[in-house]
Amino acid sequence: MKHIKIRSCYYCKASITLKTDPFVVNADGFYFCLQQTLGEPPRKDCLTEYLKTKKEKMISKTKEIKKEEVKISPEEKKRNIETLSSYLEELKKRKRETRLAQLKIK
Repeated sequence: MKHIKIRSCYYCKASITLKTDPFVVNADGFYFCLQQTLGEPPRKDCLTEYLKTKKEKMISKTKEIKKEEVKISPEEKKRNIETLSSYLEELKKRKRETRLAQLKIK
């Protein structure tokens, strides 16, 4: 007696018999239904539907993130600019010191 492996479609949860039913497996190892005759568009293609819904979810999440803007008070902006300018001045000083040290070595 042979054991027939039966899987379920990851998208529509329909049962798929691996020996007789047409199916597609993606890179993650999920099984999807594929009902198609050669030379014609598929009647049922769960993989493309799954990818479409996944893409739509990602787009909606990015839109939500873009809507939430980070608001910084003017005082914080001033402080950030001051710390940045002091940091840049310190970098310039270090650069000068290293150049002078290199010239002295030569």
